[in-house]
Amino acid sequence: MMVRNEFVKRGREPFILTHAGMYPGSVSFTDVELQGEGAYGSDHTEMFSLGEWRARWLGPNQFGVQMSYLPAFGYGMGPNVDRTEQQVIGTPRLLAMSLLHGTRVWNKYVDTPLVFKAWTVLDELSEPQTTFIPYWEWDELNAALNSRNVYATGYSSGRRLVLVLSNLSGKAHGVAVPLSEIRAKNPTANRVEDNMHGLPVRIEDGMVTCRIAPKNFRLLSFTESRQ
Repeated sequence: MMVRNEFVKRGREPFILTHAGMYPGSVSFTDVELQGEGAYGSDHTEMFSLGEWRARWLGPNQFGVQMSYLPAFGYGMGPNVDRTEQQVIGTPRLLAMSLLHGTRVWNKYVDTPLVFKAWTVLDELSEPQTTFIPYWEWDELNAALNSRNVYATGYSSGRRLVLVLSNLSGKAHGVAVPLSEIRAKNPTANRVEDNMHGLPVRIEDGMVTCRIAPKNFRLLSFTESRQ
């Protein structure tokens, strides 16, 4: 409270980030909370259940504070895999979970180029208002996916929808989702590209088809066809 008041009385807009500081007396004065470092491991598809991630790491969580996740790679893959390798192996698994839930990831101790590439795709949503469509509120698209441990979340703006497809299982899956369900959230969407990995994705007979590697994700951008 004292720190915030020092900003306010000088006519400045406060921005207060705390690390491991989510206590009842501080919540009202905090903008962003940075947590996660105590969760040691390199495979976030196994370290957390979906229910635990939703309870702890949703973006604007139940306390009204923006959560940001601080990873701690370098553990869990054995002594013959050094920390840098674990970051490269583990970052796609972390993003598979964080992108599904709208969780911001602290850009340290990760495979930085991969995180920046994902951010670049999300930055395409340049309109002021972006709608977050989580998998637990999108049953029509997820019903045929979840039994294979694949989940779909969307980020939709006025002219673009970015679809996150996360494969949390240990084997590759070919998936097909109805284009009609994408267009239910963004009516102008009739063209798809993979701007993240540059891997094949097609629209055939009203279905969007692609393949997802084990414990990995795809970011698919849906837009209106170019004239």
